[in-house]
Amino acid sequence: MRNIFIIIIISLYSITNLSAQVKFSIKGKIKGISSKTGTYSIPDDSAKYGRKRVSFDINNEKLNYKGELKETQVLRIFFNNNKLNKSLKSGGFIPTKVNSLWVVVSPNAKISVKGNANDYINAYPTGDKENLILANLTSSIFPIENEAVNLYVKTLENKADSNVKMWKKKMNSLYSKISEMKMKFLSKNANSVAGLWLMDDMVIRRQISIEKVASLFKTISKKYKNLSYYKNLESRISGYYATQIGKIVPNIISSDTNDGSTFNLKSLRGKYVLLDFWGTWCGPCVSGMADMKAFRDKHKDVFQIVGIANDSNIKGWKNLIINKKLNWPHFRSIKNKNDLVAKFNIQGYPTKILIDPNGKILMRSVGENSGFYDKLEEVITK
Repeated sequence: MRNIFIIIIISLYSITNLSAQVKFSIKGKIKGISSKTGTYSIPDDSAKYGRKRVSFDINNEKLNYKGELKETQVLRIFFNNNKLNKSLKSGGFIPTKVNSLWVVVSPNAKISVKGNANDYINAYPTGDKENLILANLTSSIFPIENEAVNLYVKTLENKADSNVKMWKKKMNSLYSKISEMKMKFLSKNANSVAGLWLMDDMVIRRQISIEKVASLFKTISKKYKNLSYYKNLESRISGYYATQIGKIVPNIISSDTNDGSTFNLKSLRGKYVLLDFWGTWCGPCVSGMADMKAFRDKHKDVFQIVGIANDSNIKGWKNLIINKKLNWPHFRSIKNKNDLVAKFNIQGYPTKILIDPNGKILMRSVGENSGFYDKLEEVITK
């Protein structure tokens, strides 16, 4: 009986340990990489933008690092190497995944890496099943994505070139191919850390329908249930169905407000309420505040705004509220605590959700457009 009990305990540990504090190691060589350091970031509320940067040394193109994280995840490692950045001559760069190394970090993972860094990180992890699954994805799509990103840079820097139209056509064809490859990957590998990570990333970027995610999610093993990717997707799926037009809005109670007070959405029953999902990093969100405030001031007896920020820059968030005199309730959506972005299945910014005085959802709108407040006027004055 004692042996059976021990076996049960070990089995439970192996299932739940995916979310435990994880120690890992990375060894290998990336030929051609000139960076002296590898860097990754982890959530940290005490850091300036809510994330802490962790760096480790790279000697003669060799990686030999031992680290520790709070949970199993797909980790992105950056390198200080200008040739890997898709920089523009006019300034700035094109964001892309191909200038980084991606690995699955799980408890006691011993990750091996081999490859090269010429125009992108053409290096992929081995060492366990989860890393092999991720490598199967990245090694297939990264060469294609690199070609597509390079074409995009060419179209931006050579706008007068007669080949621009051809480059764009080729680029779009490559991105379509990547989308097909991702869906094919998920059809076979959704039940993995890489599959959960990919679905979470794709749903945020509106590259996959929530209905498709819900279908794939049925294939996911419960051993992953404590991972952030799993929780985010589970919340988005339920949020998608719970926050459609015509539904009664889920109540929101939050103490993560800009002034330390506790907010309760039900306290605004009797008024039309506009939930505004935004962030200080979102230019259109901030530029649209003046019009939104003017509309609220015009209808202040029957209409109120509630600002929900997806923002790790706490100081900047509070300062912007003060400086722009955004005098309505504000609080933050916080992952793994009160993730309203997932709960309301927010996939673009700004997203505005209109609620009637009885709590029924009347409208959902993504982005800033000039006709939005005309429609709002019609709804609340009819």
